[in-house]
Amino acid sequence: MDVYTVEDVMRILCCKKSYAYKKIREARDMLKSQGYILPPAGKVPKTYFNERVYKKESVV
Repeated sequence: MDVYTVEDVMRILCCKKSYAYKKIREARDMLKSQGYILPPAGKVPKTYFNERVYKKESVV
């Protein structure tokens, strides 16, 4: 499973470490509630994170 670490998330979002951990925690909580097996703490699956960050909004 390919994962992003907090440093990766910091670079992607151009943010501080505390905010990156917050986003990782939110993504992991969502995955956990859906019953997925999670990677080690402080990491988030790349595919799921990319879907959440680069999600295209529909234009009406």
